[in-house]
Amino acid sequence: MSPKALKYVNLEDLEFEKEYNVYSNDQIEARYVLTTAFMERFKNIKLAFKASKIEASISEQGILLAISTNRDLFKVGKLWRPIADYEQFKTMMEEFASILELIDTLKLEQNIGM
Repeated sequence: MSPKALKYVNLEDLEFEKEYNVYSNDQIEARYVLTTAFMERFKNIKLAFKASKIEASISEQGILLAISTNRDLFKVGKLWRPIADYEQFKTMMEEFASILELIDTLKLEQNIGM
């Protein structure tokens, strides 16, 4: 689909709209997906990852998140800290939880007929 086919989507959350630009070829479906709960959880991902920027693309194939952070997200823990040190895993668990909450908000297990 060409970018010219996309139209700007006005959203309920003015704070979200100031920070993120939303475009879609289907205004109704975009508003159905981008509920206030979705927008809140999307902002939570940015906070959990301490990201400078976060972007998403939603299509029939799924959702793609691009999270800009200055950390290596493939490193799980720090080798010089004890494995029983929960603090090094707390951030990772918060990051996972923020993504899982966003997925839960999308209600992917339901067939909405769109």
